[in-house]
Amino acid sequence: MKVYLIGSLRNVEVPNTAKFIREAVGCEVFDDWHCAGPEADDYWQKYEKARGHSFDEALYGHAAQHVFNYDKSHLDSSDVGVLMLPAGKSGHLEAGYLIGQHKPVYIIGPEPERFDVMYNFAKRFLTDLNELCAALRIEQYSISRKFVVWPTFAAGKVSPFLTFTPTADPMTLLPTTPLDSPMPPITNFEGYDIHVDTPFKKDHLPEGSS
Repeated sequence: MKVYLIGSLRNVEVPNTAKFIREAVGCEVFDDWHCAGPEADDYWQKYEKARGHSFDEALYGHAAQHVFNYDKSHLDSSDVGVLMLPAGKSGHLEAGYLIGQHKPVYIIGPEPERFDVMYNFAKRFLTDLNELCAALRIEQYSISRKFVVWPTFAAGKVSPFLTFTPTADPMTLLPTTPLDSPMPPITNFEGYDIHVDTPFKKDHLPEGSS
């Protein structure tokens, strides 16, 4: 699994967070964009203005296009995105791009001073790095599985994440937890929201699933 860590060039904690995720989850984390340094965008702007270029001209120049396509190629090849706050316009655009590709995006950071309902586009907002890594381990596990069951909310509690493999009976799925502890087959799917994360046909799933 490849995680694209999105953030600010001015945030000195980006490399430390990337290292923490690599060690805790055991996955690839792309944060190479951070090596450009905290003033990379400022120097690019000064350079383009010295050449008499407007923002529009600078945006489609060779330097900007090179950086843009470099970052975009890694966004395209990533499985999961993590938006690390605080982040600016670029970071939020990158997160939105991944969400538009139907890739899970998590947001990690301190409790915001101003609440924003549009963070609902992300899969989850977290303030604890250990909780983020736990969620990423589940993502990594589910990538290799046939079906993913998202948590549902009931009585203020979140049901566990489960993954399923098909059985001979199309109305029965065999669940496996992230720790592969044995569980009986499940035929009653009430309270679960089941999604196909695989090229398998939808008719493998119970009626009403997606």
